[in-house]
Amino acid sequence: DWRLHDRPGTMIVTDGIPEGLARAGYAASGGRAVHGTIAIEGADRIEWDPSGGGVVLGGASELRMALDPALPEVVRRMARVWAETRAIEVASTEELGGSGGALVLRLEADPGRGERVDYELHHEGWSARGGGRGLLPRADECGSGENWLVVDVDSGDQPTVLVRATPGRIRVGLDALEEPGGDPARFALSWGRLFDRHSYPPPGVVSLAEREDVGPSGFREPDEAPLVGPPGEEARLVAGEIDAWLAGLAGVLALVAVSVRRS
Repeated sequence: DWRLHDRPGTMIVTDGIPEGLARAGYAASGGRAVHGTIAIEGADRIEWDPSGGGVVLGGASELRMALDPALPEVVRRMARVWAETRAIEVASTEELGGSGGALVLRLEADPGRGERVDYELHHEGWSARGGGRGLLPRADECGSGENWLVVDVDSGDQPTVLVRATPGRIRVGLDALEEPGGDPARFALSWGRLFDRHSYPPPGVVSLAEREDVGPSGFREPDEAPLVGPPGEEARLVAGEIDAWLAGLAGVLALVAVSVRRS
């Protein structure tokens, strides 16, 4: 809501001309509608043609997912189902050197370090027994990402991260995972949402909202901001008032002290 920033001395830089401004200025670049892919459904690209009548089906899309063979079988099976429903080709990490489509997700086993522990896992409505050494931080993740599956340990140490996701990559610190208990659909839905959140968008896919015409360019100067002194002047004035007040208080206390001595 641009109106939240509508004040004198403010310049808004954007593409479309913001509406509802009374005091702030703006510099809008404008932008025409752009043809291109707005989504992928299965193996088909959905193209938007602003001059030719809207949405049409485009050519086939070639997408790939890297699946580490060292992952627990139940995780690999879940990943294959997810990829199949999205027309994504599954390749093992050893096959990635070959030609193929764009890599949208890498699912890899990480052996971690330290003592191996067996766990009772409970997450998003599913439960299962599993084991592993957990995950160590990676320098290339720079603190970003989602610690998706975390378990507490009894020793009082930091919680152990078993699954961590960053854009385009999911690391799994489990070397074993049994078939989940309860409703298997919850297990599939839980992992599927994780894959959806962190898989890369296919190359060239830009949403319709980003491709639509944002109108002409435009420019307007903001209203002048209220005149203020040099940086720090207000703080110096306040500090001076406080000093004067403290000096006066000190004088009053001195008079009280003299009066007490005399009495």
